Amino acid sequence: MKVALVDFWQGFDLDRNFFTIAGGLLGHDFVSDPAQADAIIYSLFGSEHKNPIYDGKKRIAFLTEPYNAPEFSYYDPLVKADYVLGFDEIENERQARLPLWYLYVDWFDIATYGNPYYLIPVKDLVTPNRYSDADKKRRCAIVYSKPVPSREQLMTHVRRLMPCDHYGRGGVPLPAGEHNKLAMLAQYQYSIAAENTIQKGYVTEKVLHAKVAGTLPIYYGYAVDPLMNPDAVLHIKPESKNDPLWSLAEKLRLIADNKPRLEYILNKPLFKQLPSVDPAMDVLERALS
Repeated sequence: MKVALVDFWQGFDLDRNFFTIAGGLLGHDFVSDPAQADAIIYSLFGSEHKNPIYDGKKRIAFLTEPYNAPEFSYYDPLVKADYVLGFDEIENERQARLPLWYLYVDWFDIATYGNPYYLIPVKDLVTPNRYSDADKKRRCAIVYSKPVPSREQLMTHVRRLMPCDHYGRGGVPLPAGEHNKLAMLAQYQYSIAAENTIQKGYVTEKVLHAKVAGTLPIYYGYAVDPLMNPDAVLHIKPESKNDPLWSLAEKLRLIADNKPRLEYILNKPLFKQLPSVDPAMDVLERALS
């Protein structure tokens, strides 16, 4: 089958990415001209997929974010979808799970997609590495460029207990590239991994980077991925609409001075067992069949 990619985020390499490599291994041919394709895979960052020239072609939506988020609320990307890949844990005859974090792992031993620039080696997901082994002399860091209120609240709560450095827009500049992010995080004992959205199934690369860097992740999200070990993070979930982070300070106090508890969390691998790309390959093959 001839396949094309449209409506992906800025900087996404349409020729070298998870879909072209995985799809190529499955025997599909990715073409640069969508008009010549039998199927298109599209994301949320445009509306080209609605072009009538694709009528009669298979449309596969890849949802990296909730499509009802404010920045995407101007249209429903599922109206035209024949099949949906995304973070939702619901699976049926036209929908399967492919969370964004899968695109940050080096499943195919190629090191980079360009964006992401640095792909995490599979073994680093469950074993020590050069980042996790680094000496951690600083206390806590958070990386974000999108000023979501919950992130700023998290940082405020943490700073009541320990120094917390902010990197990204409005904070300390951080050179581009995931390797630079990991090298920075590797200097810290704790890091805040705060998702953009609190929604079931929504897990991005943030918790992977925090754990691979050897920090104790303060994870703000609905839950870690079903493949992940919940004991490997300090999970903060909204408990109240008025103060969703009310329990953070107490949880931090319980472990900050409790070395055995701290070591327990740090030594727990993020994944219950070495993850495999096979489920994602199966999902992609079902979508394209």
